[in-house]
Amino acid sequence: MSENDKRKKDSKSLPPLKGKIIIKGKIVAVTALHIGGSKDGIDIGGVDLNVIKNHHGEPFIPGSSLKGKLRSMLARLEGTLQAERRPADDENIHTDQDIRYLTNLFGIAANEDGQGEEPLQPTRLIVRDCLLDLENSPNQEKYSEMDFPYTDVKFENSIDRRRGVAQHPRQLERVPAEAKFDFELIMDVYEDDMEPYSAKEGEKLELSTEGPARNQYLKAVCMAMEMLQDDYLGGHGSRGYGKIAFEVESLIYKELNGLNYGPVALDGELAEISEQFVALSTQN
Repeated sequence: MSENDKRKKDSKSLPPLKGKIIIKGKIVAVTALHIGGSKDGIDIGGVDLNVIKNHHGEPFIPGSSLKGKLRSMLARLEGTLQAERRPADDENIHTDQDIRYLTNLFGIAANEDGQGEEPLQPTRLIVRDCLLDLENSPNQEKYSEMDFPYTDVKFENSIDRRRGVAQHPRQLERVPAEAKFDFELIMDVYEDDMEPYSAKEGEKLELSTEGPARNQYLKAVCMAMEMLQDDYLGGHGSRGYGKIAFEVESLIYKELNGLNYGPVALDGELAEISEQFVALSTQN
């Protein structure tokens, strides 16, 4: 263990915050999207599987759903089985604890006894709820055949292949294709993130160990977003739902310097990474 790692392990405080990187843009539903909500009861003739909505009755993408899916993309790349720390009764299980950039980006909790072989990690990545872009999304005023102001309903069933008949019909509410949501990701940058990234043995993503770790974390987020465009968000993805596209509109780095907090110019590798985020919209 290096002296720097030992200092971090023994430290009872977090490194100072140096700034925040803010990524904004649109999430476009390429196919219909279903992120399930809750309902108090079943209405006769009502929708069986509804989508989550805010208090205005508008569908949205919870930040927890997007963040969890981004983490899942990277965890699948690394082959980890769970986000929590390694259980004491199974030292061989491969968890996010074994992947430094995963725990540094998304955080990791203590064990049930409050202890851990590594210090607690704050989550660097903040993911806001993604609200529906009302002006640029399909709605009932534009398309009268829609069942609700911003969603429609599709009947689905299963097939009894032995008898060749449909059975168990149900109604599934969905946000139609072409809907757009505003997204915002914020990545905290700590003092330690200006040092080179130190990978753990066996990491698959092969992030560079040269230059600030801050840049490597951004590359991991960009990779997760790129992979998600070829996966799905929400439920019923294997049935064609949930294909999305990211349209990144801006990446801003706001730096803390004493009492000053504001945007600084992007240069060098950070400017190149910003272009990689913007290029995501050309991949669909």
